[in-house]
Amino acid sequence: MVAGTSRVAVLKSKDYTHGTRALFSILDVQSRLRAVKQVVVKVNLVRMPPYLDLPLSDPNPKTPVPYKWHGNKGQVYTTTVAEDGDITRRAHVEALITRLMDLGIDDITLCEGACGWDTDLAYKSLGFYELGKKYGVKVVDTNWAEPTVIPIREGKMLKDLWLAKEYVDADFRINLTTLKIHGATCVSLCLKNWAIGVPSAIRYGINRTGNRIRGQGDSFPIHQHYDREERYGQGVGIAQTIADVNSALPYELGIIDGMTAIHYGSLMNAKERRKTRGRLPVFKTKLLLASYDRVAVDAVASRVMGLNPAKILHIYLAAEKGCGTLDQPKIEVVGEKVEDVQLKGYPMLKQREVML
Repeated sequence: MVAGTSRVAVLKSKDYTHGTRALFSILDVQSRLRAVKQVVVKVNLVRMPPYLDLPLSDPNPKTPVPYKWHGNKGQVYTTTVAEDGDITRRAHVEALITRLMDLGIDDITLCEGACGWDTDLAYKSLGFYELGKKYGVKVVDTNWAEPTVIPIREGKMLKDLWLAKEYVDADFRINLTTLKIHGATCVSLCLKNWAIGVPSAIRYGINRTGNRIRGQGDSFPIHQHYDREERYGQGVGIAQTIADVNSALPYELGIIDGMTAIHYGSLMNAKERRKTRGRLPVFKTKLLLASYDRVAVDAVASRVMGLNPAKILHIYLAAEKGCGTLDQPKIEVVGEKVEDVQLKGYPMLKQREVML
């Protein structure tokens, strides 16, 4: 590795077990874990996959309820935006847990504060509680866990951050997310998964995109306390919020599940759109990406999906805040070459300028 560069691993893998071992080997994760005792794994369980076939609740109640009211517990708000590839898979989490335990880590906590449905229901219906019991791993709903408050230096949208103490107490934090082009941020990768899933619902409310349960204060939930200014079709306020949260608390390793990748179909030709059957298009890509540099891994993942990371606002702003590098000559890609695995991904129509 060249001095002063950030290494990003891009691998093709037949499954999560082999892929996780390969990523750890390339990035020499084992050496970073030698003095580590507590590991937190932040997953991405944003919405219900439709194969669970659970009843949907009203996605937009007229009167948002206060945060102490748990009458919504066990209900589902929204389904995943694609049949597959929108949330962290149990098999990926299990492969990561077993690799960590092989390396002597026995204090592991799975964390998530789901936005699109109740976290407890997500854990239960997807088998994460069973997984925790099998391996002796703690499984925490960080939406309602005991929060702590940390300052945000020179924050644009937030001056401090309320989050579960599990994140702050950990020696090593792993951000486990998926590969997707999605929403007002153009992509949803490591930076967004951290910034939207980590903040405490006690302060910021849930669903953070739908105002379904209010937190404390009058300017929340966290997605919605900004103006509607856009650049390249992306919300400026949400991008600044993502950069703020990432600057407040780092994670040590970001892993992106690129076994599949999702994108929008509005810029596809008519023949391509018909193949999607009304769902968001999904690529079967068999990729895994990882890095210690959270900006660099999102930048490389964006280029893999055919997008220019310098035009993705939250990636650019996170780099400006010192969260990592966006400078391509300072990023060393190991494993697969980006041009060999690059997709023709499509953002929303108003974000077309982001395409390479």
